[in-house]
Order: sequence, then structure tokens, then C-alpha cells
Amino acid sequence: MPTISIAYSVKAKGINQDLFGHQNTVLETPALSKDILIEKFKWLFANETAIQNHLKDRLNTGKAAGDLWNATNWGDFIVTDVIAPVSVVIPCYRCGATIKRAVDSVAAQTLRPAEVILIEDGSGDNTLEQLYRVQGEHPKDWIKIIALEKNSGPSFARNTGWDAATQPYIAFLDADDSWHPQKTEIQYQWMAAHPKVCVD
Repeated sequence: MPTISIAYSVKAKGINQDLFGHQNTVLETPALSKDILIEKFKWLFANETAIQNHLKDRLNTGKAAGDLWNATNWGDFIVTDVIAPVSVVIPCYRCGATIKRAVDSVAAQTLRPAEVILIEDGSGDNTLEQLYRVQGEHPKDWIKIIALEKNSGPSFARNTGWDAATQPYIAFLDADDSWHPQKTEIQYQWMAAHPKVCVD
């Protein structure tokens, strides 16, 4: 069953800094809303000894880890992101004017894909420069850029992105298009809940 990654941070009473920031894949669940995922993860975090010990091992504030754990203010427990195991592949050919809107629509998903792969298809203009600019506006390593030596067409670009994808699910987006904010959440959860369905 696919896992959902949860990015979170924890603060303790009297300490004005994050004690811990991490991405974890502890939830194996196919069809839960984002809010339910967050609540389930909070329960696991508060009750699962292994997760608590993991946090204690990572605390580095000069105080006893056990004391800090007991002092943790769960009102300051923040889930910063919920990530779907999806790679988004976007073929890019002379798309400098539209690629930002396309990528921003992926970043705005209620269930954010794990990675975006931009395939620069030998545009011969400033497209590659624009892709790096968009990459810099988002979290490090979230966007991968692959530059082809010559224009090979959208099918070749998509196949190149497919080969580079690291996630079990792959979604395609055109560089001049954008997504509804719930596209990933709705489609991923349905597919994860129906793993035996195939399309000929």
C-alpha cells in the first residue's frame, strides 16, 4: 500500500525555535482526506513510543530529552505539508510565459505531489533559464530539470520524465495548462483505493 509523507515541526514550551523538522512516511492509507491524515498522524506521534524515541534522539538543545518531551506543548505541533507519492512530468518547449502558472498549480495542490520533473525539449530560447528561475521559487530538490540536447517532441520528453521519476504514481501536465487544486488529492486517493483497476 502506498505511504503518505507528513512534514512536521515541533516546538516546546519556553523555547522559541523548532526542535525538530522532518518528513516521515508512517501512514499507509489509501483513502483519507488531508485533515483526517493530519489528525491520524498527530495521534500516532503522541502515542507511538518509537516515534517519540526518534524525536528524543534528535533533540539538541542542551536539556534532557525526556524533560523536553514532557514539556512539549502540543498546541505548537505543526503539520507543514502532506505529500502524495506522485511524480509530475511537464514537457517544456518554448514555455517561458506559461510554466510558472503550471508549476504553481502543482504547488497549490491540497495533497502535494512529491516531485516535479521539467523536461526542457531543446527550445533554443530562454526557456531553460525560466525553468531554473521557477525551480528557485520552490523547496529545494522538489523540482528536477532535465535539458534535452535537441528538440525531440512531447512524447519523447514525457518518456524521459517517466524514466527519471522516483514515485509509484506519475501524472502528466502540459506547460501551458494548470490543475484544479484538488486534482492530486481526488485522483490519487481513488487510484490508491482501487489498486487492481487498469486502463487499456
